[in-house]
Amino acid sequence: MSVGYDSTAVRVRLNRGDGTFDDGSTYPVPSYPSELGASDFDGDADLDLMVVSAPGVSVLANAGEGSFGSATALEASEAILRLAIADLNADGRLDITLLARSSQLAVRLDEGSLGFAGAQPYGVGPRPSAIAALDLNGAAEPIWQSRTAAATTSVCC
Repeated sequence: MSVGYDSTAVRVRLNRGDGTFDDGSTYPVPSYPSELGASDFDGDADLDLMVVSAPGVSVLANAGEGSFGSATALEASEAILRLAIADLNADGRLDITLLARSSQLAVRLDEGSLGFAGAQPYGVGPRPSAIAALDLNGAAEPIWQSRTAAATTSVCC
């Protein structure tokens, strides 16, 4: 999978099984895609795509055999920079954490069938640039870690 910041599409190239890839298919997404995530968001055992772009975040449901449906936008009240995917509430569904330009993390719990709950905000340091959801304490519960321009790290439990 690939995105180009100056494009309005993602390209998916399927592995032929011999280390080579096909020519791929493109799927329209909102302007300036910058990050991709792939997880099974609708519980059908196929990987769906989540795309961060200039206007927000979109989900493309896997239609089977490597093809995807149209992009469905998730409501976002501000510019999203990065995406982390993890089961944050131990319900077996993958939730998303969005890192916003405003120094906020926005947690959206997966409600099934490509639906996500409204954002629960958490503050991080100034000018955030990266995020990860990691199990840092061995409790099988992800902890967010973010990096800011001042090279500091915020950890939220």
